Amino acid sequence: MSALVTPSETLSERVDRLVGSRGDSWPPLHTSAPPAAIAGIIEHIDGLEEAIREMAQEVERLTAENDRLEAQAMDD
Repeated sequence: MSALVTPSETLSERVDRLVGSRGDSWPPLHTSAPPAAIAGIIEHIDGLEEAIREMAQEVERLTAENDRLEAQAMDD
């Protein structure tokens, strides 16, 4: 699954894309065949997992940037 579509895409836009509306396919309807419903749930979970990874990477990036700025300020 591709994480970043454009350099200007915000974290919230990426999360929306990954876990946002699935249209008519989400939630799986009670009339769906079990294999189709399970496949839909798996796809949804995959999107949630990717969104969590995206958020964790962004937090790590921001933490590293903050640490770098604090170290720079202490050196000045």
